[in-house]
Amino acid sequence: MPSRFSLGLSTLGTLALCASLTSACGQTESDDEAAAGQAPSAGEPAAGEPSGSHGEGSASSSGSPGEGSVYDSAADAGVAWGGEAAGGGGSPDWPEGEAYPNGAPGLEGAEIDDNADFAAFLEYYEAAWTSLGGASPDLHWIDLTARTMVTVRDADGRTVPDVDLQFFAPQSEGEALFAARSLADGRFALFPAVFDRQPESLTVVAHAGQARGEATLEAGAPALTITLDAAVDPGRPHLDLAFLIDCTGSMSEEIVRIKSTVETIAGRIAADPSAPILRLGLVAYRDRGDAFVTRTKDFTQSVEDFGASLRPLTADGGGDTPEALNEALSDAFGRLSWRRETAVRLAFVIADAPAHFYEDAQYTYVDAMGDAAREGVKLLPISSGGADPFAEFQFRQLAVTTLGHFVFITEGGGSTAGSGGSDYDVPEEQLRVEALDDLVVRLVKTELDAYTRTPVETPEPAPDPEPVPVQ
Repeated sequence: MPSRFSLGLSTLGTLALCASLTSACGQTESDDEAAAGQAPSAGEPAAGEPSGSHGEGSASSSGSPGEGSVYDSAADAGVAWGGEAAGGGGSPDWPEGEAYPNGAPGLEGAEIDDNADFAAFLEYYEAAWTSLGGASPDLHWIDLTARTMVTVRDADGRTVPDVDLQFFAPQSEGEALFAARSLADGRFALFPAVFDRQPESLTVVAHAGQARGEATLEAGAPALTITLDAAVDPGRPHLDLAFLIDCTGSMSEEIVRIKSTVETIAGRIAADPSAPILRLGLVAYRDRGDAFVTRTKDFTQSVEDFGASLRPLTADGGGDTPEALNEALSDAFGRLSWRRETAVRLAFVIADAPAHFYEDAQYTYVDAMGDAAREGVKLLPISSGGADPFAEFQFRQLAVTTLGHFVFITEGGGSTAGSGGSDYDVPEEQLRVEALDDLVVRLVKTELDAYTRTPVETPEPAPDPEPVPVQ
């Protein structure tokens, strides 16, 4: 595992992305309040949430602790954002302000949407658990065989993003059993086990501003459509982007290349016709025994403020394969103040190792699945080089339960093989390898297009080749 390697230089691409996006949006949060097309969502958690999830009092459920605020798990040990523990150093290895070499090779990647071929995912899922489940306490089994795809449409038949969904027992006048939010395309994937429940008949009530809808969900139904009683205009999209970054030593080389690749994304997202109003948040993490476990920077519209937290990060520590992803996810939903108004919420998890389970853990990645459902956050893991089958299993659990895609970095040169020797259990014939920046832009743009109901352009199929005359 590499020793200290600066991530300071590698942040240049992300900073360029943030600068371009923010300049393209060009408004403050107060200016944008009138742009939201729906009323703020309810901030209180529903009854019946998993015991480890964040309820009342967390930043995400009770409001922001202050835009751009910082939480550092190592603060009590005298560790600041800019350095390591006493005697550690922590200054960047690359001169600050000096550009990353233009000759750095660009990254390629591929992705798979496990909800699109759910039967194939379940086949992988059960086989992987049989192979891996007893070999590591870091993995948690959750029954994902029961899934209901809930879709919300308004009175005009258009999908509605970020709708408040409340699930009640039939004929109940009491509190909701649990709650969730639809995503940008109006969908929510209900996995009862995420809420520690079995498939059951439920009454589902949907609210989007003043519009309301109600429907009965039969136990085990594969799909449900809820139609609201009015048309809904979601308005200009608010976009919350959170980055959860594994900063242990094994990540250093590829993270530098990731960030250099991200630089090219900036203008392309900024030029999107939807002109999203952007906020950026950060959770950097290592593991117990390192100089810090997590460092969290709350959402901010200020590129300079965000960069001041991102720039000093260094990659170090780790040692054993699993890292503090559980703690990072806990911070993502307990300390980041996700927008309460109608929004697109995405969290990119950039990592090469699974979450480390500790016996005294108060929160695991399974709890994060429920929190993501309640907050309307889509999780998009980006698996880096050297990730093992344990990491793949966790990453795909996070992605499939939040309708995210499992993204992984490939070897390059058009190869579908995972970088760093990673061997992913994905159908090679279905993969489309592309530049990582193209892939990320496509995923973000898909969310924005769904939010704004922009028709998806389907490319014309290539003409059949002319037959070759037989000589």
